[in-house]
Amino acid sequence: MKPSSRFALIRGRRDANDAALSCIPPKLGVYVADTSGAGNGIPDKLLLTLIGVRDVACWCEIKDGSKPVSAQRLTDKEYEFFVRWFDRMRCAVVGNATQTADMCLDLKSGMEVREFNLKWLAPALRDYRDAAKRRAERAERKAMAR
Repeated sequence: MKPSSRFALIRGRRDANDAALSCIPPKLGVYVADTSGAGNGIPDKLLLTLIGVRDVACWCEIKDGSKPVSAQRLTDKEYEFFVRWFDRMRCAVVGNATQTADMCLDLKSGMEVREFNLKWLAPALRDYRDAAKRRAERAERKAMAR
C-alpha cells in the first residue's frame, strides 16, 4: 500500500557543521534527539533539558554559518513548521558554535517561549519573508516587462 503523500517523509540533508554543533548541548546538560532525517520541514534537532521539576524542549534548526546568508535561509516547509509552533514551543535557528551554546544557556535559564522565539527564531522568519517579498516583486516586474 502506497503511503499518503500528506504523511510521506522526505529525507533531509545534514548541514556540514551538524556534527560539530550537535556535541555542544550535551556538554551544557541538554539532551539532543536527532530528527534531521525526517525532512518535510521538521527541524534538525529536538533539544530537551530539565529545569527544576519540569521538562523544557526546543526545536532547533541547524544552518551552515560558513555559507552565504541566502544559502542559510529557511525552506518553505521549515518556515511553515516554525510559524505553526511559534507561540507553542521554543524554537531556534543556529549557525555556529557560539550561537548554539548561547541558545542552550537561554533554554536552561527557563526563558519564556515568546521571548526565546523572538530572540532565536524571529530573525530567520523575517529573513524568509523579506526574501519571499523580493522574489514576488521580481516576478511581478518580469511579468510587466512582457
